[in-house]
Amino acid sequence: MDAVLAAIAGIVIGAAVWALSSHSGQYQGVSRGRAAVLVSALAAVLIGFGPQAVQVLFHVGQAAR
Repeated sequence: MDAVLAAIAGIVIGAAVWALSSHSGQYQGVSRGRAAVLVSALAAVLIGFGPQAVQVLFHVGQAAR
C-alpha cells in the first residue's frame, strides 16, 4: 500500500513540476516533470498488476510441467 501511495505522490509532484515549469518557460523542468509523471504512472501500474502477473506466470509454469 505504501508503494502505491508513493507512486501517486510521484505523479502529483511530477505533474506540478511539469505545470510550473511549462508556465515559467523552463524546458528542462518540463522534461523532468513529464518523465516523473510517466515513470510514476508505470510504477503504479506495475505495482497494481504485479501480483496478478505472478499468478498468471505461475499457472503457465504449472501447465508446462
